[in-house]
Amino acid sequence: MKSNEVSTMIFEALEYLAPIKTPLVDMLSGKNIYGRPPFLRFRFDIPDENDELYIKVENIISNYHGKLKWILIRRKNNYFLMPFLLSKYIDSPSFLKQGFLSHELGEFKYKEIIDQAIDDIPLLASLIIEKSNISGQ
Repeated sequence: MKSNEVSTMIFEALEYLAPIKTPLVDMLSGKNIYGRPPFLRFRFDIPDENDELYIKVENIISNYHGKLKWILIRRKNNYFLMPFLLSKYIDSPSFLKQGFLSHELGEFKYKEIIDQAIDDIPLLASLIIEKSNISGQ
C-alpha cells in the first residue's frame, strides 16, 4: 500500500464516527514521508461538552497492539493522534521543523518510527471502524 493511500486512513476512520473539523487530513508529508512526524490533529464537529466520543477513541487506541504504541493528546481545542514515542516532543516549538526529530531520536530511529506508523495506520483505522460498529455507532 502506498504512503499517500495510508496517509488519510485515520482521518477517514474518525470521520466515520462523527464529522471532523481539521485543515489537514494527511498524517504523512506528501512529497517526503520523512518530512514531518506522523500525526493527525483534529476535533469532532460536536458540542465541546461531549467528551464521550474522545474517550471511546482513546480506549480504542490504547488497546491497539501494533508495531507502535499510539496516544491521543489534547491541546487547547484539538486532539493529536500520534505514536507515543513522539508525544514528548509535541510541545516543542521545533516539533514540525524538518530535521528536529531525526536529530533528537537519530535518523535511523526516526525513519523506523515512520515506517512502523505506515504499517500501523491501516490496522488502527480498521480497528477504529470495527470497534465503533460493535458499540452501535
